[in-house]
Amino acid sequence: MARLKPIISSLDEIPEDATVSVRDVYVEATQDEIDEFNDGKPFLRLDTARVGGWGVANTAKLTRALESTRKAERTLARYGDITPDEAKAALEEAEDLRESLTSARKGSKAAGEWETQKKELVEAHRVALEGRDGENAKLLRDLHIRVVREDALAALKDAGFSEHADLMLANIEPSLNYLPSDNGSPGRTQVVRDGTERLNSSAQPMTAAELAAELAGDSRFKILLDPDGASGAGGVGGGLGGAERSKPASGPHHLASDEPITVDDLDKIAEHGLARD
Repeated sequence: MARLKPIISSLDEIPEDATVSVRDVYVEATQDEIDEFNDGKPFLRLDTARVGGWGVANTAKLTRALESTRKAERTLARYGDITPDEAKAALEEAEDLRESLTSARKGSKAAGEWETQKKELVEAHRVALEGRDGENAKLLRDLHIRVVREDALAALKDAGFSEHADLMLANIEPSLNYLPSDNGSPGRTQVVRDGTERLNSSAQPMTAAELAAELAGDSRFKILLDPDGASGAGGVGGGLGGAERSKPASGPHHLASDEPITVDDLDKIAEHGLARD
């Protein structure tokens, strides 16, 4: 069966040898049809009422194209008198804005992650600094203790406790404290009593040597002075090593090697002597 075109420009498109009935099935389109379907150009359209037994060409593609055109026109109508070029430019600008927004969101996320990492780094650094400061403070305290102890031992030996200076540490160290300097120079060992620095007879800060000399003059500690009486301010003789002191048969007073001598031990030491275990 022959197929008839739904739209032709003129009857010249119909073969001359076609039957009269074929030529007669085309009619001139109305002005409304011309404006709507053919951009104002006159055309002949197939009058399906006159087709009879003739088949009609498939118009599905034409119908879909017409629907797409009308849909596009309705879409453009929502934006006023915008031209296709202006619409294309607007779409490209919208795409650029979308990409910029996506990039900005990624940047914002990265910035947030960096802030979190920065906080974690700062906190880890703070903890490390606190640990280092704590360790440094401990080392400094140990150093101060060592300085005070060295000063105390030197003062005790000069005062006449050369042989038993280590035994006298328990009697002098509680009264000694390390005083740091304010100007960065080395500090000094100070003598304190009840948290207050002691002064000597000249109203000057008492030294460890002056405190050791004071202990050497205390009768309770004479038993620990050097036996020859030749050293220090307190060498009065008759110390623990004196040959003239006889030891009772009961044996010496025993103390552990690291146990300090207290005042209560002095009488026993004076009577029985001292033995370190």
